[in-house]
Amino acid sequence: MSKPWRKILCALQFDSTTNATVEMARQLAQATGATVIFFHVVPMPMEAMGQPLMVEPLTGAEDDARQRLSDIAGENPPMSYEVCVVTGDPAGSIIASALEQGADAIVMATHGRTGLSHFFSWQRRSAWCVSRRFR
Repeated sequence: MSKPWRKILCALQFDSTTNATVEMARQLAQATGATVIFFHVVPMPMEAMGQPLMVEPLTGAEDDARQRLSDIAGENPPMSYEVCVVTGDPAGSIIASALEQGADAIVMATHGRTGLSHFFSWQRRSAWCVSRRFR
């Protein structure tokens, strides 16, 4: 019998949703034998008009995120896992990495915004964008 999922991308923001997101990915991996890819996007800072973009601080942010993901993976029961950190647009980066890594599923949290709060938080609608584009 073949395994339904080989890889699960678990996108984390390091916020109040992290524990629940990790637990869901862990349970799915345990049930399917999949490898969990603990994933974080360091958002690309917006360039100020006419001002040079400082890239050096992003290296430190990526290193910090890698360490946090490794710590999270180590706190969970033994499972096969990988750690991946990229810099860029969260929604686009999640989809691109899921495709690049060959992920069969994406586990991520949503803040459940609706109505006007959903409309005015368009820059933070990663879960909505990913659910529309990754099928």
